[in-house]
Amino acid sequence: MEIPGDDPKRRKPDITLAKFLNPWSLQQQLDWEPRVELEIGLQNTIEYFKSLDMRFYRKPTPHTAHKSSIQDKQL
Repeated sequence: MEIPGDDPKRRKPDITLAKFLNPWSLQQQLDWEPRVELEIGLQNTIEYFKSLDMRFYRKPTPHTAHKSSIQDKQL
């Protein structure tokens, strides 16, 4: 069985930063810190999706949904 292109064994992603156990160390390494606490952010996200009017939702078709590529973004 062939391994899919997006399989981690094939991509071999660099997970060095993911190994940090201390979130403050990670924030220093990335020079980033969250603007909203995790729990509040999750609550806000849930409320946002609950507020969407799904009567207007249309499932994407192959003609409207596609993977972007560099070629699509050429100016």
